[in-house]
Amino acid sequence: MFYLNGLFFTLLIRCMGITLIILMIWHVVLSGIMSVQLEKNIQRRLLVSEKLSDIREYEKRQTGILASQARLNFMATLRHQNEAAAHVLKILHQTTVAPIELSRVKWQDRVLWVEGYVSSDLDLTAWIDAISHSSLLMHPVITSLSDKGQLKYFQLRIGLK
Repeated sequence: MFYLNGLFFTLLIRCMGITLIILMIWHVVLSGIMSVQLEKNIQRRLLVSEKLSDIREYEKRQTGILASQARLNFMATLRHQNEAAAHVLKILHQTTVAPIELSRVKWQDRVLWVEGYVSSDLDLTAWIDAISHSSLLMHPVITSLSDKGQLKYFQLRIGLK
């Protein structure tokens, strides 16, 4: 019996030794795999941070491009409005048949507000008639008319076609 107990313990110790050796080998293998994976994770984090930096730089460039595009569109719109305003002023000047002094011209939406002085009601009526026949202006309406010494002060509301 003592022999069986001794054999049992010997086998048990050998099995434990083999198990320990297997566990140590397994530990070494897993440690190696983990260190390789940790190195890969570090490389991927660096790559991700580089890509994030590239994305931020791209977004800054896009923001700059959009701001430049908005400024360019604003300048083009402003140029178009200035050309239209110059054209309206040219038509106002061309339709003037008598000495009319314009003191204020205001453009709001599709309406032109004109203030000024004229020497007689007939001159103002002739000018309103000429405006009615212009290619860009329509429906002139006198909104105010008063005497200012020898001149007559007027305000007109004129629609734009």
